[in-house]
Amino acid sequence: MADMYHRLPQSLTGPGGDQKELRVKYIDNLDGTWSLAVGALVLPLPDGAATAAKQDTTNTKLDDILAATSSSQTHKTLLDDYTTTNVTYVGKAAIGSATSSAVWQIQKIDETTGMSITLADSAGFTQVWDNRVGLVYA
Repeated sequence: MADMYHRLPQSLTGPGGDQKELRVKYIDNLDGTWSLAVGALVLPLPDGAATAAKQDTTNTKLDDILAATSSSQTHKTLLDDYTTTNVTYVGKAAIGSATSSAVWQIQKIDETTGMSITLADSAGFTQVWDNRVGLVYA
């Protein structure tokens, strides 16, 4: 009896993105027994298929991304949404500024009745973050 082949329907992807088809070969030992050989046949890839050669293998660590973006930032932002019910204070100042220094721009978002957004000083960075609750907002 002649050798027989059995093709299994699943496709495999090998290293490098090659598409492969799993094949099983039944070999007639000519003594009433059969041997089994399993192999994979490389199939041609369709046009435009993704392969390892087409992939960008550059890995960028999250720390590197954060360092790159934070070095270009000149301000830090603080949020306080717990001191006063339905009010959020947003403060912005140069990185490294103390909360007790008069270098903050402070915004008040009041959601008590609708939403009202006001500034403590429209002139700019002249407020103290620690005093945010008692400031006059307009």
